[in-house]
Amino acid sequence: MRLLLISILLALAFCAQAQDSKLPDLSGTWSLDFGKSKLPKSDASLSESVVIVCSGQTIQFTFHNDGRIGIKKYVADGQEHAERVIAGRKLVLKAFWRGPTLETEDSTTSGEDGRRLVDHKEHWQLSPDGRTLTRESHDPKRTLVYDKR
Repeated sequence: MRLLLISILLALAFCAQAQDSKLPDLSGTWSLDFGKSKLPKSDASLSESVVIVCSGQTIQFTFHNDGRIGIKKYVADGQEHAERVIAGRKLVLKAFWRGPTLETEDSTTSGEDGRRLVDHKEHWQLSPDGRTLTRESHDPKRTLVYDKR
């Protein structure tokens, strides 16, 4: 009985390790495809590309929006990480994998009382052929589809 239990635990550990090694690599340069995306009318003129660099659990996004550049760096360990403080507000980033989907959460907290002010959640999923990346958010509700360059 004890040997069976040990075998099961080892098998589960092996499966968990194998699953981690099969996580998608989102690295690359991605261009927004308006024809495939579902955007609110307020985003109709959005021009965006994103460069993603994955290294271990660290995933860095460099967004290029209409001549502006924004960078976000997540650690996909399910923990909250303080990114930076702007005007007394702390940006906190969290990321984790749910199967093949990368889930990201951005929060802003007030510097005075630490109260959470904003939550923004997104889901990133790579197509099976690795050529299309889908980014879904719920507030505002939109689906952005990127093609790999």
